[in-house]
Amino acid sequence: MRFGRTIATAYAAGIVLASADAAFAAPSSRHDANRIADFSFGVFCPPGKSYKTSADDTIRGETTRYDDSPVLVLKTQTIPAIDGITFGVEGRENQESPADVTIVVDHPPMGSDGVTRESWTTQMEEQRITFHGYFLGMADGNPNGLWTITGIRDGQELFHTEFEVIPGKSADPDEDDPCLTMLIS
Repeated sequence: MRFGRTIATAYAAGIVLASADAAFAAPSSRHDANRIADFSFGVFCPPGKSYKTSADDTIRGETTRYDDSPVLVLKTQTIPAIDGITFGVEGRENQESPADVTIVVDHPPMGSDGVTRESWTTQMEEQRITFHGYFLGMADGNPNGLWTITGIRDGQELFHTEFEVIPGKSADPDEDDPCLTMLIS
């Protein structure tokens, strides 16, 4: 079992996610190491302060932005289908000035229209690590299956990571969410 930067997941949550890894072939991940540094992926715990911005090409028509980057608590590409879990990628771009990046998320059909692709524009910076991911809302439908998160600038791929979303193992979804069952010291 792997641990995040400063927060360790509780033993029970780690067992659920670690056992899920064995059930599927390893999803792939790649990034352009010449352009992206400090790249990682997995389950994140979002910080408290956030705000919404318009994003027409998403199920809800908006994205949530954070002043501070969410904390990576579990490096994995196998994600339990839990309402409110946040997963994705983080990285820092090797470029002096911020520039727009298109984030594309492909997933099983979700929402009332069966949407399978969502996208929005954001920025990556040299001076700080930025997070790009997905907050899973179970009201949008069954999320189980293959998901991809891809970052593109000027038609060139910066990163691409696959995730396998699987059913949560516990009768109590709060027990599967590492952000709700973490130990802090």
